[in-house]
Amino acid sequence: MQYWLHRIAHLENVSYPLLDNGYLSIGFSDFCTDKFFNMVAEKQEWNYLENDFNDHWGYLPKSRYNLWRFISEMNKGDWVIVPSWGIFSIYELCDKLPIMATDNKIKLPEEDWNGKKIIRDKGTGFLKLESEKDYLDIGFLRKVKLIYKDISRSDYADAALTSRMKIRNTNADISDLETNIKNALSACKNNRPI
Repeated sequence: MQYWLHRIAHLENVSYPLLDNGYLSIGFSDFCTDKFFNMVAEKQEWNYLENDFNDHWGYLPKSRYNLWRFISEMNKGDWVIVPSWGIFSIYELCDKLPIMATDNKIKLPEEDWNGKKIIRDKGTGFLKLESEKDYLDIGFLRKVKLIYKDISRSDYADAALTSRMKIRNTNADISDLETNIKNALSACKNNRPI
């Protein structure tokens, strides 16, 4: 079992309602194809990911590591810490593999934070907001179940965990902080601020 940090800093108005519906999301919709899913998520072919980034974008951005971790390294049973404004929540991954955002079995939230209806583009299957022309850049999802929501950072996260939640990466392996995470969860459940 591993512990991950995953920051939602992309399309928050849709990503947080998806999370409330049990789906952790990431962008990279350019790579939401059956072939990419097969080669990267199922077969864990790093070289395929690198080549596909080069083909689609013409360069290799550092952000490709975030996608790799999200679809190839995270696994069923792992815990994911999702930091937000002064709080964080803990989720458990439910499935071994991610889900492409084009999968019509996904239970979509009815609307985004602004009250706009979230729909599926009839041609591509991508998510979009009703009456908006462009689809949303959400490519992959992970099914999650909530362990604990809205834990106060200032009350329950120690210095090491607080510091790690400030990293700029979208996601990171924070398994070295297992004890810190469990201590924060226990302190919150027992209403014992640090």
